[in-house]
Amino acid sequence: SYNALPAWLPIIRALKIRKVVFDESHADVGAKGRSRYRMRKVKTKSGGLASIPEKKQNVTAACMDISRFCDRRMATTATPVMTYVRDLWGPLDLIEPRRWGSFKHWAPTYARAEEGAFGGLVDTGKSSEGELRLRLDAIRHLVPYRITHAGLPPKRREVVRISIADQNAEGPDFA
Repeated sequence: SYNALPAWLPIIRALKIRKVVFDESHADVGAKGRSRYRMRKVKTKSGGLASIPEKKQNVTAACMDISRFCDRRMATTATPVMTYVRDLWGPLDLIEPRRWGSFKHWAPTYARAEEGAFGGLVDTGKSSEGELRLRLDAIRHLVPYRITHAGLPPKRREVVRISIADQNAEGPDFA
């Protein structure tokens, strides 16, 4: 389970692993891929407050750490990104660290991110789709449905009708 990864990170690092495959990579980082750090308030020498980034100890941060010390990376998923283009940044940064830039710089280019009315980024759009498609074509491998499902048995649906009397029948007493 990926949930154990943060605890295993020191051992994985000590093994000096150079190649990694992230299966179900959409779940590793997904839309939360940009949240490896949190801001922590600290007192300055002058008595004021400053915010400093602090690395989180979560699955996303562990995956990103592993990604950065490995020479070769592969990410797999059978789950298409259907909601927002912004959800691509995490897996892309996972398999090609630093090549896609920070989310702050990536989002305006590909997710039409803009400053929101109440602060933060509104990053639910699309932009530079042709450029993004060209860049993705160089690194992704799509397997057509007809190939992935060629050896599977046909789908089967069974409809079972339950009478209203049976639906309302008293069940066994387990007390």
